[in-house]
Amino acid sequence: MNKKPDYQFVPILPDARVCRAAELTNSFALCLVKQPRGCTFAMPWGYEFLCGNPERATIIADTKHEQGGKITSIELARKTVNSTKEIQE
Repeated sequence: MNKKPDYQFVPILPDARVCRAAELTNSFALCLVKQPRGCTFAMPWGYEFLCGNPERATIIADTKHEQGGKITSIELARKTVNSTKEIQE
């Protein structure tokens, strides 16, 4: 019999269900999506991406809410950057 291939859900970014960001400054946010290369608002920055989405304030708030408000944006950003560097080394 012919089996249908298993397709994974690949979101087209930006997608509010997938987008996560942490505020770095009033003007910049760190994109926390693992593979944001297809996003029109993702700007390469070192080993990371900055979020240029005009709705980034909402994305940041949603990310904080998802974390239960127990961690600040900059702590979340540092945690993500550090874990990414460890994976790449």
